[in-house]
Amino acid sequence: MNKPFHFDLKQTNTLRVSGLAAYVQRPPEDRIGWVLAQSVWLPEWRPKKWATQVQRIEVTWDSLKAVQAAEEAQLNFEPWDYYMVTDHELFLTDDMAEVERYFALYTDKPEFAQHPDHVQCPHEFNNRELSRDLPAHLNLKRRKLVRLFLHYQATGCTMTWDDGYTRIQGRVGHVHLASVDVTDSTGKQTSLWLGPSDSLRISVTEPDGYIRADWIPSSRPQGFDPASLPVWDFGQQVWVPPHDEPLA
Repeated sequence: MNKPFHFDLKQTNTLRVSGLAAYVQRPPEDRIGWVLAQSVWLPEWRPKKWATQVQRIEVTWDSLKAVQAAEEAQLNFEPWDYYMVTDHELFLTDDMAEVERYFALYTDKPEFAQHPDHVQCPHEFNNRELSRDLPAHLNLKRRKLVRLFLHYQATGCTMTWDDGYTRIQGRVGHVHLASVDVTDSTGKQTSLWLGPSDSLRISVTEPDGYIRADWIPSSRPQGFDPASLPVWDFGQQVWVPPHDEPLA
C-alpha cells in the first residue's frame, strides 16, 4: 500500500515562513517545472485569515540555465525577464490536504518538497499579502506585449506608445529580450523597456483614420495562455513565435 502523501511538521513550518516547493517529476521535453506553495494573509477569510497560494510554474530549460549563468556572473538583471514561462496555474486554499493533493499530482514523494531555494524554484519572497502582480503573471503580461510588437514588426504598421511618461509614434524595429526599438517619422530611434506599466496605452491608426486600441490599462486580473506567447531563444538571441506560427 502506498504511503499517504502528507507534509511533516518541519515542511509545514517552512511553508508558513518561506514557502514550500518541489520539482515536477516528469515535465515536457526541454522544460522544467515546480509546484510552489506560499502563505498569504487574507483577513476576509475567517476564521483562519491565512490561506495558501499554490502555483505550478513551468519554464524553458535554456531560460533557467541563462538565469543561473547570469547569477554566477553576478550580473545586475531581473530573473523574471529571463524566465520563459510555458505553463502556469494558480489557486488559493485554506485546506492543507488540498495543497498536499496538488503536490502529489506532480511530485512522487512528499519529502521532495523543500524550501524554494533548495529546488531552484523561481520565486520572490512575498510580503505575505495577496497580490495580483505575481512574477509569473508579469512575465506572461510582458510577453503578450512582445507578441504585439512582433506583429507590428512583421506588418510594418505605425503604432503609438503612451505610458504617461513617454509618448512616441513610429514603426517597430528590433525586439530585444527586454526592450524594443521604435523609429519615428524623423528617423529618430527610441528604445522602450518592455515592462508594461498600469498606465500603458498602445494604439494603431488604420488607413481609414480609425484608431484601434491594442493595449489599454486594466486593473482587473487578466488571463494568459502561455502556449500562445513567444519565447526567447537564448542560443539564437531571437523571439520564437508560438508553434512557429507567423505573427503577421
